[in-house]
Amino acid sequence: MSRSALVTVIVPVHNGERYIAWSTDTFNVEDICARIDAILPELRHDTPRVTDPFPDRVKAREAELRRIWAGCELRNDRIRAVAPVTFRPFDETLRDCVESLLAIARVQPKRRME
Repeated sequence: MSRSALVTVIVPVHNGERYIAWSTDTFNVEDICARIDAILPELRHDTPRVTDPFPDRVKAREAELRRIWAGCELRNDRIRAVAPVTFRPFDETLRDCVESLLAIARVQPKRRME
C-alpha cells in the first residue's frame, strides 16, 4: 500500500466511549425476499410464501423479541457527529449482496414462471 493511500482521521472521542455504526434501517426478515424482487425485477425472483412451522413456544418468544426490537430507538447521530461516515441505503446494499451472490458464488435463485 502506498503512503498516499493511508488516511488518518482524528475524531473527538474520549477513551472508553463506544459507538455502534449502523444505518438504523430495519426490516422484518420475511420482507427481504419481497425487497429483492422490488429492487431487481429483472431477476423474476419467486418470492416464497411466508411459513412459520415453529412450535408455539418459539413463536411466543419471537413475538416477544419483535416487540422489544420495535420499541428500540435506533439512532446513529452520535457516530455521524464524530466520524465522517455516511450510510448507504439498505436497498443498495441488498442489491449489491444479491448481485455478488449471483456473480461470484453462482447462486441460482428460484425464478417466477412468466
